[in-house]
Amino acid sequence: MSAGTVTAVWGNAFVRLPDGSLKPVQVGDKVKGGERIITDEDGIVEISPAKGASILVKAAAAPDAVSKAIAGIENQDPDQAPAAGLTGGADGRMQPGLRVDRVSESVGQLAFDFGTGRDQPNVPLASSADQRALALPQSAPEAAPQASINNVDVNEGAGSAVFTITLDKASTSPVTIQYGTQEGTARDGDFSPTSGTVTFNPGETSKTVSVPIKNDAVYEGAEAFTVKLSSPTNAVIAKGTGEATIKDDGTGSKPADVVADDDRPHVVSVGNAEVAEGGDLVFHVKVSNESTTPTELTLQLKGSGQSPATPGVDTDADIKAYMIGSDVALPSRVDANGHIVVTLPANTSSDTDITVRVGTLRDGVYEGPETVQLAVTTPYDTDTAPKGTGTITDEADRPYMLVREGEPAVEGNPVGFNVVLTHPSNTPVTVKLALANITDSSGVPDPEGARIGQDTGTQLEYQTADGSWANVPASGLLTFEPGQTEWRVRVATVDDKEVESIEYVKLMATVVAGDTANGLNVPTSNKTALVDNDLPPVDAINDHVSATDTNLMIVLDTSGSMNSDSGIQGLTRMQAAIQAINKLLDRYDQIGDVAVRLVSFSTDASEQGGAWLSVSDAKALLAELEQAGGDGATYYNRALLAAQGAFDTAAGKLSNAQNVAYFLSDGVPTEPHVGTNFGDGRLSPEQQQDWLNFVDSHQIKSYAIGMGGDVKQTFLDGIAFDGHAMSDTNGVVVSDFNQLSQVLSGTTNDFVQGIISTGGALGQPGSAFHHVSSIVVDGVEHPYQSDVLTLLTKLGGKFSIDMSTGEYSYAAPPKLADGVATETIGFSLINSDGKTSHSTLAIEFDHTHVIAGTSLSETMTGSNTADWLMGRQGDDKIFGDAGNDQLFGNAGHDELHGDAGDDMLVGGQGNDLMFGGTGSDVFVWHLSDRGASGSAAVDTIKDFDAHAPSAGGDVLDLRDLLQGENTLGGTGNLDHYLQFETAGGNTIIKVAPTGDFAPGDAAAGTVSQQIVIEGGHFLSDLGLDTSATNVQVIAKLLQQGSLLVDHA
Repeated sequence: MSAGTVTAVWGNAFVRLPDGSLKPVQVGDKVKGGERIITDEDGIVEISPAKGASILVKAAAAPDAVSKAIAGIENQDPDQAPAAGLTGGADGRMQPGLRVDRVSESVGQLAFDFGTGRDQPNVPLASSADQRALALPQSAPEAAPQASINNVDVNEGAGSAVFTITLDKASTSPVTIQYGTQEGTARDGDFSPTSGTVTFNPGETSKTVSVPIKNDAVYEGAEAFTVKLSSPTNAVIAKGTGEATIKDDGTGSKPADVVADDDRPHVVSVGNAEVAEGGDLVFHVKVSNESTTPTELTLQLKGSGQSPATPGVDTDADIKAYMIGSDVALPSRVDANGHIVVTLPANTSSDTDITVRVGTLRDGVYEGPETVQLAVTTPYDTDTAPKGTGTITDEADRPYMLVREGEPAVEGNPVGFNVVLTHPSNTPVTVKLALANITDSSGVPDPEGARIGQDTGTQLEYQTADGSWANVPASGLLTFEPGQTEWRVRVATVDDKEVESIEYVKLMATVVAGDTANGLNVPTSNKTALVDNDLPPVDAINDHVSATDTNLMIVLDTSGSMNSDSGIQGLTRMQAAIQAINKLLDRYDQIGDVAVRLVSFSTDASEQGGAWLSVSDAKALLAELEQAGGDGATYYNRALLAAQGAFDTAAGKLSNAQNVAYFLSDGVPTEPHVGTNFGDGRLSPEQQQDWLNFVDSHQIKSYAIGMGGDVKQTFLDGIAFDGHAMSDTNGVVVSDFNQLSQVLSGTTNDFVQGIISTGGALGQPGSAFHHVSSIVVDGVEHPYQSDVLTLLTKLGGKFSIDMSTGEYSYAAPPKLADGVATETIGFSLINSDGKTSHSTLAIEFDHTHVIAGTSLSETMTGSNTADWLMGRQGDDKIFGDAGNDQLFGNAGHDELHGDAGDDMLVGGQGNDLMFGGTGSDVFVWHLSDRGASGSAAVDTIKDFDAHAPSAGGDVLDLRDLLQGENTLGGTGNLDHYLQFETAGGNTIIKVAPTGDFAPGDAAAGTVSQQIVIEGGHFLSDLGLDTSATNVQVIAKLLQQGSLLVDHA
């Protein structure tokens, strides 16, 4: 301590002066640091320092010098001591400056040096007697005032925390007390550290101390710091710590003119959201303040507005919340009210974008816009907290109103339509209906359009809920109630006696009220077919078939595996194969003269017989092979080498005949295996090419047939080739020997086939007739039967007909001399009303002469009967002359003339010119005839007649060119394969063989074949105008039999 004031003295006390003398101590004396106070045994001095609490000082023992210095005093009776502050002696005065009070002798010894910078001392009492020593007798001085400091709660926005320091009583002397702040949960950044001294003037008992506090926007909750009192002067400290609690929740003291600070996080905004049904509503949420502790957000979703959505039905039950930029959902739980509660992490900035995602469900029902309300609250929010509105749009399910055609109706019966909504709607939709005449863009009536009021009635009817029919109001209005998707509508038709083609009745519908994808007042329409029931006369049908001579070579596998069971009861593979071959020989024998060459092979290959054989001789050799059975391995290469030599045998070979070869094996070629077999029966690339060159140069149509399940087609493909059309073909695997005979017979072309009605297949939509009611063959009538009827004619032909569809086939007689003969077959067709029409089918057949060209460019001319003329690699000119001829241009840019008769013209590869000539001709394309995409083959027909074949018109045969086509429902997918255009007075047919046209857009497909039909009469011959669509042209060609495609 640097200085102090003596406030009380008990016993004798002295200060040793610098010169060593002793100065008596008395109340009011100032003492300085470094001075030494000496008391007698019982002496006590009370000193109040400038700062801090009072101290009591006593010494160890009074030295002799002290005793001598106070001689005459120390024997003074303490009971007679003068009052404090006075000096005593015999007359009431003591030695100058000394005050003597009674002090218990039990006070222990203590020495103390005053010094600067020392903590204020406490003088411990040695025993309970010390307590009594301080409980002064009557003559003791009055106790010092007690100081206390209060606790305060203060709002963070108050600016300062104000403490009050109080004395329990006033002091006659000035009182000073030191104070200073200390951190608690409140830190330096929450308040300003403060210290100082308060002074109480005599008579004052209350003082205030202000500590500045700092206001921020972060919610921290209640935080505390303290103010400590110390170093009192003329007072003692009773409560020396005051605590301040800073609150930022709107509570705590503050000046009247200050707005209370409330940093608790509140939701300040919830953005609106909109999404198409099936997506996520994304709400953006902001909170007011950052918080040092996690904050819970309660999410409440409910329907709102005029069209409220139902949470859990229109939306997902689970709701997720995310911090912007994060794909990890915030932690969540479900509270007792069933609401989702998510937790924001501590110290989330107030400018953080919080997204709440609500999934919506696609239900397929049009409901219009629906809304939900999202309320987001913290624990500190009220019901007035912001809310966001989510709008669920339903555009994808907005229904279209459509008019759908009904089933074709026969005149006299109502024509029906279905007016539909593609999706249910939750609101009514009103449409206006009206019948309309069909016209072109300039208003000219369509010849296929029914005449309203003449072919039909004018009163529309609709079907009621109980199935009865009622008149549509004169306004034409019908309303779809919520959830309803269909109105069935019809109009009566007139049953006249006029023979007419199919007509169409048109119905228009317009949405006049309600929410649909059509919009308001935009008409849509469709038409339904009206079929005339007045039977037209049935055209007579003329067809022809030609008999053909054949050089037929059989290359038969006779390896050991042919002894295996065929699966046909009691027959080996060898027996089953020879049985099927015998039937094939009979088939060829039926259609002309046949010369047969046999080659057998296993480990080795050999010719059977030294020349070409008759059918009977060939069967005899086959019987010997059957008797011998199979033996050895399977060497394809040796078989084909022997076959080439056998075919070149001149003896017995027919001239002017087609050349056909059948390779038949039940196994794959033998391969070498080390240690067991060193031979190789496979074809090398050179051997395979030699075989293909051979069959091509000899105009051989080579079939490769695998018998049973042990054969792989890969090995057969290199043997199969069409040397007639110079076209690569594939081998065929027949896994079931029961089907072998049927497959072999199907390779012959000795028959014709067609449909007995020029109007297309019977019993189909748009057909005037239901089925064939009877057939007359050789004067015998055969009534309708559902199964296929097969008859042998007196001339030896084989006639088969499906009386349900009218499809027929005719196989030529087994023996036919040169010349022409005709089968005449009568038939009757019946419609659904039981009315019948009668006509005839005439099938002309003759004998075909085969003429093969060379690899050079040349001119070939047929005879006056049926010819088969085959060009080769050159640019050939081929003339059929009279008769029903078959012309093959094959490779090169050829010119084909059918001339007289009903001819078949196959241009083949290259850009060919074709003239059908007189008669009903068939123009044929194979897949191998096409060019490449971007470099299409272009074939030109100079004289195509687009009238029906029954009227002498020509036919386009695209069955092999098109891959994967069908005619389901009428024209099927043919508009993906064919595009018809008009340019320079010609009709151009663009062909995409794989069907990759986008309908109506030829540029979108792979065009590798073009067919140019010269002359501007193509559409007019079909009975169509220039506005006819692609589908209409295809439909007309199919209907009259002018276009041949695969139907399934």
